[in-house]
Amino acid sequence: MATSGLIEPTYSVALPEKANTPELAFNEYFSLLNEGNYKEAMYYHGAGYETLYAWNGGVSPADRITLFKNGCEMNGWQCLKVKKILKTEKISDTETKFTVQFQNNDGSLFERGPCCGSTEEQDPTQREFTYNVKKTKNGFMVMNEPLYVP
Repeated sequence: MATSGLIEPTYSVALPEKANTPELAFNEYFSLLNEGNYKEAMYYHGAGYETLYAWNGGVSPADRITLFKNGCEMNGWQCLKVKKILKTEKISDTETKFTVQFQNNDGSLFERGPCCGSTEEQDPTQREFTYNVKKTKNGFMVMNEPLYVP
């Protein structure tokens, strides 16, 4: 069955009310992913599923819990908790951009170093990452996938 990243997530219930601001939704999304609570994390995922479908061809597109589990536990998503929000920028009435740092499970700062044979000069270590959160009819959703490390 061919799939497209244009498939919209569907929800039978509204997002949890405890995440009623972009910041709370952002933190909740990454906390849930880090805890392995993929079912609830899906409510905050607004980035589409195309990458997960491509990485997990043997998994039904309807089985989003397994797709998320594989993304975090096998495919290279770094499902880390937020260490610190460094900057918040309101893009529009419905969208907020965050510049953040993530933490490793031991609480230390996550750093994504040069990839795939590159040098530090070619691909400098990243310590800050940018994410957008958008208010939708279902609540606030994170519009970017978790960090990826091959």
